[in-house]
Amino acid sequence: MAIENFVPEIWASDLLLDLQKQLVYGSCTNRNYEGEIRQKGDTLKITGITDVTIKSYTPHTDITVEAATDKEGPVLTIDQADYFAFEVDDVEATQAAGDVKGPLTGNAGYKMADKVDQYIAGLMDKGATTSVKDITAVTTPSDAYDALVLLGVALTKKNVPKTGRWVVVSPDFYGMLQGDTRFIAGTDRATDTLYNGVIGLAGGFTVLESNNVPTSGSKQSIIAGTNQAVTFAQQISKIEAARMEKRFADMVKGLDLYGGVVVRPECLAKATLTVGG
Repeated sequence: MAIENFVPEIWASDLLLDLQKQLVYGSCTNRNYEGEIRQKGDTLKITGITDVTIKSYTPHTDITVEAATDKEGPVLTIDQADYFAFEVDDVEATQAAGDVKGPLTGNAGYKMADKVDQYIAGLMDKGATTSVKDITAVTTPSDAYDALVLLGVALTKKNVPKTGRWVVVSPDFYGMLQGDTRFIAGTDRATDTLYNGVIGLAGGFTVLESNNVPTSGSKQSIIAGTNQAVTFAQQISKIEAARMEKRFADMVKGLDLYGGVVVRPECLAKATLTVGG
């Protein structure tokens, strides 16, 4: 891994791509404002709009034209910054069977993605204002499916579109759900999506599995929604290589900047429950 062969832009692009491929909760967000990132601490005010009034029309009567107005929206703050740094000794690089850049870059991407996904899951857990109270424990496959149905009802009552709905479940919940015959696993429709971690369809949702489902004690937060709910922005801001001053080795380090905000809390719903006996 000679330092003269290091191209920062290509490495940063590869790492960001690897990272995005690992995101589960991250694939359930929109990235409408990602191009605005410049440095840690950047903020962006997201403008909302007020509802348009629908009026009854009377023939031969002038209509009333209202002014289009906006409203104060949430603020997207790029306040998260993670880094990695590793060295590759010249001797080890020479003796290695093949290029060591790939495995190290992949590992960095995986570890960063895991931390980012936990961050997004926490945002959704805190921002979901709609909670399903009718089920607090899942002990049978039918319970698992019924929990998804209740989440769907909660979203529908908030006028959330039925297209593009997802739900993220834990491995335990998924194991329970597989026992219900209404769960559809491994179909083309289930897997041909933009989401990572897709395991099937159930209750009107694309079902995703993650180890980062928010937990508190024995309780899990099973979160459902659409990509309209959360906006997320991320960028590998810097990736650099250098010779280590007191070693015969190359050093590579990278910085990841990101942030997110719940912009449409009504597009999220959660069920806080226990899974198993």
